[in-house]
Amino acid sequence: MQPMRPRVLEAFVAARTGLAYFESQSIAIDGMDAVAALWQFNHVFDPWVDQVQGLRYLKTMELQADHALEALALGRLDAPSLKSPAVWRVMLERHLQALQLAISAHFRSSPQVTRVPVALRGVDLPMAVVLCMEVSMELPYPVADRTGFEWPSTAEMEELLRVH
Repeated sequence: MQPMRPRVLEAFVAARTGLAYFESQSIAIDGMDAVAALWQFNHVFDPWVDQVQGLRYLKTMELQADHALEALALGRLDAPSLKSPAVWRVMLERHLQALQLAISAHFRSSPQVTRVPVALRGVDLPMAVVLCMEVSMELPYPVADRTGFEWPSTAEMEELLRVH
């Protein structure tokens, strides 16, 4: 686990449950559950996709992306890190690669993509999965040119996952 991830998860668990992170047991999230959780987060990028899809991925913005994910999780929507297109480009790349990783795990029938605190089941599960997979994420794939990127529809994604 990367240095920023435990702190962000601790803050999110405390804010949402009142528990300390270490007081919460964790549950395994498989590929399909991860895809379902991550997919619910896609809409957050809608206002930014057109603006950031053609930007270069800047490794120097990764820490700011961690801060932005933390701000989103804690509802601090006025955070300076959430105003930067370069930060949103890093977050978009991480999100798309997390989806790729989860889909790949689903096709391989991997029993676990990540673990999330059991106290964050329900409405907090999507954000918990995003935080566990995307904060301090080391990209598993090469950075892609996202020029012209469009989200597949939910129906297209469901069909892709059902077919395999």
